[in-house]
Amino acid sequence: MRKPSVPGGNLFPARLATTLASVASLILAASMLATYFLARPIRQFVEELRQRGGDLRAGPVREAGPKELRAAINAFNALQAQRRKFVDDRTLMLAAISHDLANASDQNPPARRVHRRQRRAASPLPRRR
Repeated sequence: MRKPSVPGGNLFPARLATTLASVASLILAASMLATYFLARPIRQFVEELRQRGGDLRAGPVREAGPKELRAAINAFNALQAQRRKFVDDRTLMLAAISHDLANASDQNPPARRVHRRQRRAASPLPRRR
């Protein structure tokens, strides 16, 4: 027995291929769009870091984006604050040392006075007045 023929031939495989191609194109476009919007906060973070360069005096980076990115930005801001404090402490220490060295021509510079006080405090002998 013979199957009845469909007018115009067999269109089912052609429709299936067209439908599958359309669905695949839509899925690809949706995934590219989602990736773009999910990666945007990371691109903004990188751009802010590039604008700041190595400037320790710049304010903290604005926290935005997903929870993980906000945690990374928070850690970066904490690191910057630590670096800023380290540089400030080092600057203060160098200023104190240079002050002591500038006063080294004095008979009794501050570093020598501290050293003498330590020796007197450690000495078991009573001091004369």
